[in-house]
Amino acid sequence: NENSFDVITFQSLFVPPGHAEIFSLGFYRLWQGDYMSACYLLIPQLENSVRWVLESNKKETTKIDTQLFEEATSLSQILSNNRSYMEDVFGPRIVLLIDLLFNMKGGPSYRHDLAHGRMSINHCYSPSAVYACCFIFYLTCLPLFSNWDNLVSPHFDSQG
Repeated sequence: NENSFDVITFQSLFVPPGHAEIFSLGFYRLWQGDYMSACYLLIPQLENSVRWVLESNKKETTKIDTQLFEEATSLSQILSNNRSYMEDVFGPRIVLLIDLLFNMKGGPSYRHDLAHGRMSINHCYSPSAVYACCFIFYLTCLPLFSNWDNLVSPHFDSQG
């Protein structure tokens, strides 16, 4: 059921506090083959999760606007201004995939298209959109892989 992924999302350092249920439902929909729901649940979470991980690693992800208000920087700004920070935390290959899938002009730029209502159902069922959702699942599981047998496996073993 949709709670099956809670053991992963509640423990993952990629998932900000208060967002685990969104990720769990998104992964449940992904595994059901409901790629439209998965895209609309998971893709908007990526930017905030990247920001959360960087902030957790003491990296700055905000800027001061002209009226001296602090605001969060977008994924494209983080990639432009702090790519080396991202590469330090995630590694260059993961940062490249984040850029290619969610940001880069000429690429799918799912984050932008979804945010501006340009992502149709056909886009959601494309191989690259499904891959993008699976990639978010990978990023969510990644912090747990080193201790998967202790943190995650026992919960699935007990479910039979």
